Amino acid sequence: MSNRLVMRLILLLMIFKESGAATPCESCSRTCDCRDKDLRSVPQDLPTKIVRLDLDRNAIVSLKPSDFSRQIMSNRLVMSLILLLMIFKESGAATPCDSCSRTCDCRDKDLRSVPQDLPPKIVRLDLDRNAIVSLKPSDFSRSHHQDFWSRGRIMYYRFAALYFITYVIALPLLCWDMRYSMYFRVFRRLNLMVLKRVQPQIVITVVTIARQPQNGVNKHRYLTQVVTQFAELLEHEEAADVVFQVCNVNVPPEAHHEAVFLSKYVPVVQRESNEEQTEEEDPFEREKLDYIFCLEKSVELNPEYVLMVEDDALPTPDILHVLRHKLQYRLKLRIRQGEFVHHSDDWAFLKLYDIERLQGYGNDARSFLELTGAGFLGGTAFLLVLQKRGHKTQRRLFIFALGFVYVVLLCWAIGRQYFLQLRRLSPQLYTVTTGPFCCTPAVVYPVKMAADIAAFLKTGTCEERYPLDFALSDFAIDKGLTRYKVEPNLVLHVGLVSSIRADVRNPFE
Repeated sequence: MSNRLVMRLILLLMIFKESGAATPCESCSRTCDCRDKDLRSVPQDLPTKIVRLDLDRNAIVSLKPSDFSRQIMSNRLVMSLILLLMIFKESGAATPCDSCSRTCDCRDKDLRSVPQDLPPKIVRLDLDRNAIVSLKPSDFSRSHHQDFWSRGRIMYYRFAALYFITYVIALPLLCWDMRYSMYFRVFRRLNLMVLKRVQPQIVITVVTIARQPQNGVNKHRYLTQVVTQFAELLEHEEAADVVFQVCNVNVPPEAHHEAVFLSKYVPVVQRESNEEQTEEEDPFEREKLDYIFCLEKSVELNPEYVLMVEDDALPTPDILHVLRHKLQYRLKLRIRQGEFVHHSDDWAFLKLYDIERLQGYGNDARSFLELTGAGFLGGTAFLLVLQKRGHKTQRRLFIFALGFVYVVLLCWAIGRQYFLQLRRLSPQLYTVTTGPFCCTPAVVYPVKMAADIAAFLKTGTCEERYPLDFALSDFAIDKGLTRYKVEPNLVLHVGLVSSIRADVRNPFE
């Protein structure tokens, strides 16, 4: 037994209250000294009044309740004996091994099996140079393995924490926008699931038809460019409330090979394959019917707004930012008496494109006022820089006039179209003005107006002298609604080959 165990045994065996008859031990009045007596069990003839029993350096391996006669045991002895047996179990009774606190040295003990009375908290057992032939799981007691499994659980928890932090926290934060990562695909599927349950704010519909080859030009790929640009914008923007689709109005639909190919990647709506198109039908009327079909398909998704885009209208990188800002703070809300109020029922549509050559100075009153304002700024700047003390009023007016004319000529020579590009610095700088009669490459409709426009277009017939854009303007005039446009343009008209006229557009127009 170790010194620690010896001390515990000496303290806890001071329980006897009476002295007894002669024993094999020495000095057995109050303290009984039984050391070095080669005892194999507890003597049964101990005095009943002893308070200390020293059994050190004997051959006693274990203690049992039967080792003590009931005649000499008091209540205190019974309770102390139970506590003694518990300490033996915890600290480890005498074993054939040496030094069994944390490391148990059982070398050269002529052992034929693993000792079963090992302390439960040992971390190392040395059985070298013994007669043990084989080891079985039953050779080790459950208590002996308790500490080992405890350490195993700690290692398991650490690995579980490592996996959780890596794959549930760190990688999703780092890889959610990396196109080829697993997390990008997972988040994209989640977004699509959300879109099916949440009412979209904007439905973007690209109207497309197969173009006939002109002057050897066959593979135009306008639709692919537009779809690719929109796909990249929707991936990088907060566009959970935007639905994108392609409307294939070709007859038959499968003849539009580009749209069929893109249907693997984006939603494509189309007419029935068995529908036939009469050769005598006017292409402008056919364009109107196709537009109505796609407009009604967009309204079925029940959004707030519908953005109809032609398949050769390439969006600018900031189209979604600007569109959201203008719809929210220019068209949906108005400032009245210093407060925002809802005011979204007085406009028919918002055009995102106007012919650039018609955006110069002098084409409307607004551009003329812009040019005049620039002239006043130029005259004032000249006056502040060049005037000196003592200059007469006539000379000051002359300097102002020089600056005014200088800046007006400068702006006219450069062109308003280029100064409009400075407004792209911020969505707040874009302007919303009265829209023109022409041009439908990209038009935004409130969903209520979209349904009314579809019904209105069905009542008339379009032709070359009365195309679709004129019919849309007539709807706004009949209903007393305002037509709007955004400057500068939010789409770039890249189509050289027209889908209606059998010609090729001038690339400089």
